Amino acid sequence: MNHKFLLRGLSLALVLLAPVLAAAPARIALFTIGGEADPSPEIRAAAASWADRLAVDIYPSGSSPADLASAALIVLDASADLTPAAQSALAAARAAQVRVLTANAKPPATSDPTLDAYFATPSTENFRRLLAHLATRVLTVGPPAGVATAAAALAPVVYPVQAIYHPAAPAPGFFPDLAAYEAWYRDKHPGDDSPPSIGISFHRSFFLRENVTPIDALIRATEARGARAVTLMSHGA
Repeated sequence: MNHKFLLRGLSLALVLLAPVLAAAPARIALFTIGGEADPSPEIRAAAASWADRLAVDIYPSGSSPADLASAALIVLDASADLTPAAQSALAAARAAQVRVLTANAKPPATSDPTLDAYFATPSTENFRRLLAHLATRVLTVGPPAGVATAAAALAPVVYPVQAIYHPAAPAPGFFPDLAAYEAWYRDKHPGDDSPPSIGISFHRSFFLRENVTPIDALIRATEARGARAVTLMSHGA
């Protein structure tokens, strides 16, 4: 009888300790540029889906991290301005054999070409794919639950300077030109060949940050009134 109680007690203890015993998320320290181009919001949004696998610490230009030696990996955007404290912490991490990957380095030969591609257009989706690449190909911690490794580590999205946007567009979420959009529209709206067209223009940064809710509402409202919304997404809009 006492043995049964003991076994039950051990089983209960293991259940209660399971979250503690589970492997902690791998820590990634990511140094980025600061100012208006600071991609921290996009990185935070991208990291949310990897919270059970990765702990992502973001250090924009001017940050002063106290300790980097406990990181599993450091990703350094060479365009970032490092404070003396950051330089000291980075040197200590290198001495502790923490792996450091560099993007946007000059000369380019010192950069990781794979990282350069993700940083070329710093969108939420590209940072999501960057973290997937780091988790599955560099740290080998595996993707989040329910996501296949091959599906997690995707190549970065290449965004055109200009494109036609529509909330129902197939991946990657836009059309490369007006002809592609019109072909898609005719397929979705057979027999509706000449609706009045309303032009809409917005800056590409809204799309890159996945902040297109007001644009989507405007397009839907336009279509609800029987018109066709031709929406230009532009880097210089």
